[in-house]
Amino acid sequence: MGEVSIRKKKTESDLRKADLSKVKLGRYPFRAGIKYYLAKREPFLNGDTPAEQERKLRQFATMFEELIEKNMISTTDPRHLKESDIEEFLILIKDNSVSTQDSYVRVLNAYLLVFKNRVILNMREDRQNKLPRPTNNKPIHSIPLADIEKLFDTADTMIGPGATMLRGYIALALGTGARPKEIMSAELKDLDLKNRKFFVRNPKGNGSWADPQWTPIIQNEMIPYLERFLKERESLVKGSRAESKYLFPNIGTGIPYSGNGFRRQKANLCKKSGVNFMLKDFRSTLATYLVNSGAPIQIVAYVLRHSQTRTTELFYAAANKENLMKGIEDISNSCPIFNREKTSDRQ
Repeated sequence: MGEVSIRKKKTESDLRKADLSKVKLGRYPFRAGIKYYLAKREPFLNGDTPAEQERKLRQFATMFEELIEKNMISTTDPRHLKESDIEEFLILIKDNSVSTQDSYVRVLNAYLLVFKNRVILNMREDRQNKLPRPTNNKPIHSIPLADIEKLFDTADTMIGPGATMLRGYIALALGTGARPKEIMSAELKDLDLKNRKFFVRNPKGNGSWADPQWTPIIQNEMIPYLERFLKERESLVKGSRAESKYLFPNIGTGIPYSGNGFRRQKANLCKKSGVNFMLKDFRSTLATYLVNSGAPIQIVAYVLRHSQTRTTELFYAAANKENLMKGIEDISNSCPIFNREKTSDRQ
């Protein structure tokens, strides 16, 4: 470990030891408190979680700063935020989905608890307060197979390094059901086409409830697309000065191709193909395909790498609900209440 790294660790250690009831947080206390929160939570946060929480907290800091400028809250100090202040925050995030609102409240609660502020816990205990809580009945967003073919055909017409990365991403996501961040952070050695498997280096919950592991490429149809991607990637890397260990590299720098880069390419593909989708939809598409094909719940759980069968059961139930709704639609179309020919005769 270099001298700079040691100094950084020492600084973080000092932040962890700080008495948060006495530290001076300056003119923008919510924003200033983030570094203390991250330092104190560092032993318990893994993978991309610290960066993701920091991003959200900085977003919240901007919200609270705007609220206090408008005299809508009493303070932005995380030690002294009270119920009325939290209510104004809840109003600001109300246009988001319930699951997003719940995620925001959870992050904010964890942040405030580091500063010994139990305001959100107290609000949860008060039955009159209805804080956002997601249900287990979220719809399953999967891409119809006809649209999948359209996406592949359209992606073939796109050119440039970004298009290559997107084609490889789609093939790997649909072949394994891996999550976006699990794919984007992969290294070249993690893709083993010979044995048809993929090493999930940074799984969701890494270090907490999940460990890195190999997962099968369950869709054999994706193998030729992945072989093509690897050839294109090799050609791109050879034509660049930047060597890279990553499966999806930024050709100019060698660092991982960015999430924003993937999203830009995805938006371009949506526009060209006329098919709207999200990068995470390939995971649920594969799982829905397995459910519709009659795959046992144990197979679906294995592919999705669910740590608890209960999670798979909820997904299975949701996917089957989609099948029931499709069945109802088919019955409605095939069994009309009125016989249109007779109705026409009566007129």
